Amino acid sequence: MAPSQISGRWRRVLRLLVVAHAVAACAGVPPAASLPASPAAVAPSTPGASSPAASSLVSPTPGPTRTPAPGPYAGIAIVKVEAQSILLLKRDVGFLAATADSVWAATSVGLIRIDPRTLEIQDVDSVPRFGLAATTNAVWVSDFDGGTVSRFDPARSRQAASVELPGNPNAIAVFGDSIWVAQHRGGSVTRLKGPSAKLVAVVEVGPVGSSGPHAVAADKTAVWVGITNIQSVVRIDPSTNHVVATIPTKTSPCGGIALQPDAVWVSSCFDDRMAVRIDPRSNTVVTEIDIGGHNGGPVLVDGYPWFPVGNLLVRIDPATNRIDRIVQFWKTPDFDAYGSTVAFDSVWVGGTGRIARIPLAAVQD
Repeated sequence: MAPSQISGRWRRVLRLLVVAHAVAACAGVPPAASLPASPAAVAPSTPGASSPAASSLVSPTPGPTRTPAPGPYAGIAIVKVEAQSILLLKRDVGFLAATADSVWAATSVGLIRIDPRTLEIQDVDSVPRFGLAATTNAVWVSDFDGGTVSRFDPARSRQAASVELPGNPNAIAVFGDSIWVAQHRGGSVTRLKGPSAKLVAVVEVGPVGSSGPHAVAADKTAVWVGITNIQSVVRIDPSTNHVVATIPTKTSPCGGIALQPDAVWVSSCFDDRMAVRIDPRSNTVVTEIDIGGHNGGPVLVDGYPWFPVGNLLVRIDPATNRIDRIVQFWKTPDFDAYGSTVAFDSVWVGGTGRIARIPLAAVQD
């Protein structure tokens, strides 16, 4: 997934998002809303050449009218809002998270801290980061190439603990005192116990090799991880540290995951333009929804999942499993959105070279 050079690593992480070693990787596609519709084409009428009388002209056989298939945004008004922009020159953004007074971002050149009042940036370290999760008193980050997971003290912006993990640690989820780490090339999920990052368990979830475990999410009932090389989402029982379900998907489950009691929402990141809904009660895929473009990890607002798609936030109605709202927060779609979080009355979306701050009121009913 990642060479030692920072720029190469992050172009693969954020543009292909852990599928550089897959058989095929999709190129960036702008959101459907920005693509011009092709005009209908009708076969030309050709008068008969052998008869001089107009009344005897042979009528041409009508040609088929080619009408573009309606995209997933058809009939949905795109609401435009003003978003603040935090420029991060020559940096790409992985996951985002928030503590009591700050927003934290894992970037290709290190962990950064953002003051939500002033949008001032503090560089916390200079180690390339991708996975990130936070609680009120800890910020956990991964170093993919260095093979470590570290805890930072948010009060001091200093590293407080670190543990070496083989298999290229990737995304991180925290629930209670457990830290769950996707071991991308190790084919496993590692469970640590805070605050010292003591090793608790290593759960095998797929084959060792590239394009393995990526995003991970956890609550009191389950730990969910998307695995590209087996094209499945795996469920782990945290009470036993055993895999209890492997759920095949049609699309690559390489992006972020959001959890609801009756739905697990999974992004296809830069592999596809789909959102996957899984029923955690039956451990089956309910549907895979075309959301118009490559997409980052979803956030939940008032019970609705919102997926960042370029310069858009796209909402799915859980009652119908269809797109019902679209918010455009920048004028151009030239933005590979990935990490996202909700904090300080805002939705924060990171990607290529910048972070957007969208007012929370813009995505509330």
